Amino acid sequence: MTNLIEMSHISKAFGGSKALHSVSLDLKAGSVHALMGENGAGKSTLMKILAGVHQPDSGEIFMNGEKLDLKSPRAALDAGISTVFQEHSLLPNLSIAENMFLGREPTTRFGSIDYRVMSSQTAKALGELGLTLDPSQLVSNLTIAERQFVEIAHCIQADAGVLILDEPTAALNAADVDVLNRNIRRLRDKGKAIVYISHRMEEIFELCDTVTVLKDGALVGTRMVSEITTDELIAMMVGRELQDLFPDRTDNKGDEILRV
Repeated sequence: MTNLIEMSHISKAFGGSKALHSVSLDLKAGSVHALMGENGAGKSTLMKILAGVHQPDSGEIFMNGEKLDLKSPRAALDAGISTVFQEHSLLPNLSIAENMFLGREPTTRFGSIDYRVMSSQTAKALGELGLTLDPSQLVSNLTIAERQFVEIAHCIQADAGVLILDEPTAALNAADVDVLNRNIRRLRDKGKAIVYISHRMEEIFELCDTVTVLKDGALVGTRMVSEITTDELIAMMVGRELQDLFPDRTDNKGDEILRV
């Protein structure tokens, strides 16, 4: 598989604090790429740069070999990069369809908003995820899981080639996680490049093809999930082997001082 996205030597500082140190990351079409690291490793900062939320101090981003200039989230979305952050961005007082088309509403030949087109295209995107929600339903009436799926449907409707999922299972129960995983695999099989940020090891080994680990804002390494063990992945994240973290205990007994 060829690289759809190439992030080359990305660096970013906030004030005097260096958040990323020359990090490079490649994403391939038709794959799920896990991004892991302890809190503060730089995962969210790197993805917010790809999503156009932050701009790098140095480094370059390419899509299909062409340099991108992602000055805003809108620029990223126009380039086909869509993000579902932990903090949902849906507006609760608007309908599902209104949220899906916010800022880019289709219009009739008379210049008014074409709600019929919005509704039909929203239903189609929801249907691709196996959802039968009413497009006119207010987001405030949806469950947390339904809001999560609506955000993913929004990515589908926007025809994004790259999806960034930030801790997508954090607020989901086991049944909803199964539904999410099925849909992620379906999107992967359609050629999407999916970034999957998670702390849950079992999800990485069940769902992802590749894993990249960051630590203290620097790249530790990228490995194929099929070629790495849980212990090796943990060691990459913490910077030490497991036996160093949990050494064997030895009992150092002194001389006998009392016998009854």
